[in-house]
Amino acid sequence: MGQYLSSPVTEKDTLEGSTDDLSYGISAHQGWRKNMEDAHIAHHISKDTYLFGIFDGHGGPEVAKFCSMYIREELERSGEFKAGEYEGSLVHVFHRMDDLMRSAEGFSQLESIRKSLDKEDEEGDDTYSMLRKLVSLQRMQNSAAAAAAA
Repeated sequence: MGQYLSSPVTEKDTLEGSTDDLSYGISAHQGWRKNMEDAHIAHHISKDTYLFGIFDGHGGPEVAKFCSMYIREELERSGEFKAGEYEGSLVHVFHRMDDLMRSAEGFSQLESIRKSLDKEDEEGDDTYSMLRKLVSLQRMQNSAAAAAAA
């Protein structure tokens, strides 16, 4: 199966929030992929400032998760952001994300994210395997009970 499942995961991960001025909702679902590759954020930074982001994994979740973890912190450090120059600060912060991921510390963090996702994958595969065995066992028991009743 590789990176894809035999049937899609259709359950949705939904986040809702509101302030006095704004209500928002975010919903994501995994689809056919083995794990969720996208990440999202919703932050109320100050009275009139909100940060919403959707980070598409494009075939791998590590960069999306990295950006969702660090973008707010880096944005708030930006001089442009502090000066209210939001468009320029967003350009700056995405370039900063690239720089961080290329650093030794950033690369290590990406590797750590990948390993934690691989571990989740292995646990999911083990769970799926156990579930298949339980279903097979239940079918055998039902067949044996039906044969005994006949």
